[in-house]
Amino acid sequence: MLCSFGVFHPLKMSTGVVRETPKGLFVRVKLFADDFENRLNEISKRKINLTDGVNDYEQKCVLHYVNQHLLFELNDAVILMSEADVKMIESGLVVQVEMQYDVDRKTKENVLRISNDLMFEVFDNQRNSMVVKTSDKALRLDFNHSDFINEIRWNK
Repeated sequence: MLCSFGVFHPLKMSTGVVRETPKGLFVRVKLFADDFENRLNEISKRKINLTDGVNDYEQKCVLHYVNQHLLFELNDAVILMSEADVKMIESGLVVQVEMQYDVDRKTKENVLRISNDLMFEVFDNQRNSMVVKTSDKALRLDFNHSDFINEIRWNK
């Protein structure tokens, strides 16, 4: 299988970082560009090209997809992404999506539940991994078809 960039990659995965900030959460997710563009093309029935910058329509497609497949619940409140910085990195092979979630955390103990099934509907062998960094810990969470929800607890 050749991707649109002429590079073969049997690896089907996304990686990400979730970092606690004073205002809430910063999230960065990386996906293979060809796989992600192909999926967005299928969903939108239009040609999506994230290589040459992202127009308003493509931005909406990315937001819609990510809000359906990468879900955050902090202290029982669902957090939805309203905007994101979407860009190509690593010579156009990877799409990077960055989001800042501003949330009001009134509790001393925080519980973050992440549901990450990015690209699971496309690839049976898709795997996703995220590193969560809080004020008192760093933890790697792995997501697969049978286990796509993880939870982390920490104190402010």
